[in-house]
Parts: sequence; C-alpha cells; structure tokens
Amino acid sequence: MERIPGYCGRDERRDCPEDTRRNKLAVEAKRIEPHGVFLSFDAWQDELGKLIETYNRAPQQGRILAGMSPDRAFESFWPHDDPPTRFDASCWHLLAHYVSERVIGSDGIAFKIGGTSYIYRDENSSALRGQKALAWFDPECPELLGVTDLNGRNPQLIQRAGDVDFLAALDRDGEAGRDYQTELAKAAGHNSYPRARYHVLKAAFEPTFRKNLVAPGTAHVAETFQAGREQNQQTEQVRANRVSTAARRARKLGLSPALIRPGDDLAAEGLEMMTRAERNQGAAPGRNVNPRKTYRIKPFGNGQREYVDFLIKRLTDFRSAGKSFGQNFSNQISTSTTARIARSQLHCDLYSPDHFREVCDYLKSKIDGTILGKRNTANGVPNFHEFESEQLDVAPKNGGPL
Repeated sequence: MERIPGYCGRDERRDCPEDTRRNKLAVEAKRIEPHGVFLSFDAWQDELGKLIETYNRAPQQGRILAGMSPDRAFESFWPHDDPPTRFDASCWHLLAHYVSERVIGSDGIAFKIGGTSYIYRDENSSALRGQKALAWFDPECPELLGVTDLNGRNPQLIQRAGDVDFLAALDRDGEAGRDYQTELAKAAGHNSYPRARYHVLKAAFEPTFRKNLVAPGTAHVAETFQAGREQNQQTEQVRANRVSTAARRARKLGLSPALIRPGDDLAAEGLEMMTRAERNQGAAPGRNVNPRKTYRIKPFGNGQREYVDFLIKRLTDFRSAGKSFGQNFSNQISTSTTARIARSQLHCDLYSPDHFREVCDYLKSKIDGTILGKRNTANGVPNFHEFESEQLDVAPKNGGPL
C-alpha cells in the first residue's frame, strides 16, 4: 500500500509520510490539484478491491492456515454437511435494530435516529391514523418500515416519504417531476381513508342542531369576526376577478399571462389601453366607427401643430403601455416629458414648419420601436394616422403666387 498515492501510514497521526502531509496542505490551500497526488473515492475503492483480492489469494504461512490462502481455507473449512441457518425475509424484523411503539399521526409515522428524520406514509398507513403500532426499522433498508399492531400481528410495509425540490412541480417530464408525483401519491394515499370515511358518514347521517342562545357581547364579537371575514372574501374576489380579466386581455393580445404581474394596477391599465388601441385601429370596414382621420396642410400651416401633438401623445401612450411588460422609466411618462426629450435629441423647435417632416419621422420611429408598436406592426395594425397634404384652391393676393 506504500506505493498508492496519498498513503498515510498505519497510524496517520504518528507515521504519515512527509510527502502526503505536504501534498495535503498544498491541496487545502488550493496551490495544486488533488489529481495525481491523491486518489478519488472510486479509484480508491477499485484499488482497495485489488489489494483485498491479492491478499485472499496469497498463501499464508501462519499456524491456522498452514500454507493455504484465505480463499482456499474458506472453501475447505465450510461445513457443507451441516450448513448454518441464515435469517431470510420471513423473520428479518426480529433482527431489526430499532423497534418502538409509535402513534400514526396526520403526517404518518415520524421519528429521528442519529439526527436523521424519517417519515413513513402511504395508503397502508391511512387506516391506522390515530392508532398505536410497533415500528420495525431496519437501517439496511430505510426505504420501507415494517409496522404491526402492539401484539406483533397484522404486518404491513409503509414507504418512506422523500424530499422533493421546490421546483420539481415545473419539471413534469423529468425525474424530479416524477418524484414529485410519487410523493403526492403517498400523501394522498395516507389521507384517503379519513376522507372516504368522512364522506360515508356525511352521506349516511345529516344531523340537525338547535340554534345557539348566546350573550349579546358574544354575539357582537362573532358578528365583528364574520364581517371581517366577509370583507376579506370580497376583497379576494375582486382581486381574483382583476387577475382573471388581465389574463384574458393578455391572451386576446397574443401575450402570455405569465408576463403580467398579478394584482398590478399599472399592468391592468396598460392592457386596457392596448386593447382599446387595437379595437379603435383594427376595426373592420363596415362597422359603425369614426372615419379615418387625416390632417391637411392649409395655406398658413394650420394642421401641422395638431399632427405633431397627436404623435407626441401617441408615443406617450405607447410608452405607458410598456410598463405592463416590466419596463422601468427613470422619469414620469407624460406628453411634456416626451416633447422635452424629442427637443433635446433633435435640437430644434418641434412645431417649426422647416423641421416638420424631420420631427414626424423621429416620432414615428420611436412609436414603432415601442413594444406595443412592434406588436401592432407584426399584426398589420397601423400605429398612427398618416398626415396628408392637399393643395387648396385659394386665390392669390395681388395676382402674385400663392
């Protein structure tokens, strides 16, 4: 064994080789990797198996073996004519290391051994709830617990409840999801008997009761509690309705309801705004809706300012709708904020006739770049009304050009 990497001697505290001590300190300080100077657990297990096999095959010159190997001696001295008896499954519980009287509770049979918690429950423990029983625990098979009555009769095996990762419910097709379903089945089986018995008793006998006669003070306390409970139920119902409405609107808009924060007033307002915008813009021809609006350039520039204001408000509304998707803005969203940002980026007067087309192109690109704008574009829904110019027939003054 001295040739094995990491050999620490017969007594590590007294005769550990200096190379092993030095390598151990270097690995703990993360100066070197353990590979090459120490064996992994699997490698050590394989090496130990080889050492044991070599030892058992080698002849021993001691007084007992007298030149035979341990393997040869084991085979030669085995009492084939009168073999020993070995306990099998018919009586294994008699050698159980831990037998105790336990009460089967609502969670099953629970106890601790050596700091480890054990809980056993399944359909076999359901009918025993509330009763005392003998628990026969075998540490070599902790997955199952033998259970009998206090006289050691009516034996049953109950499965151990395992730990489940808190994300296992999302992994339906994976191993963690299957373990989660198995544990749910165990818990359901443990609760099946009381539930079935309750339904049977309720169906067979429906008792009637006399009305309680209580003092006014007691009645007042009860009324106060009942009023609080009813108010809480109404609040929860309103909240549930709002969540349901938001989810329904999200599905109609082609969005996943999981993206909407439950109970978020801003998200609900944004969804309502998006639904209203889609309804106003995507109405089919022939319905009783307002005709398509156009702004016309008049001789003295009337209509340009209104159209710029329309685009600014449109951009503000579309950005506000983006909050329902989790977008955060450093400033409060308003038309004045939108106009101020546009002026700072374009470095011009937004209402100047000389920059009208530049301002409109800038605002339109920003509207198309919002989440709602991208979605409308993908669905073929326009994000804004176009501005149409029309030369009007107006007589020029003094015969000059218009």
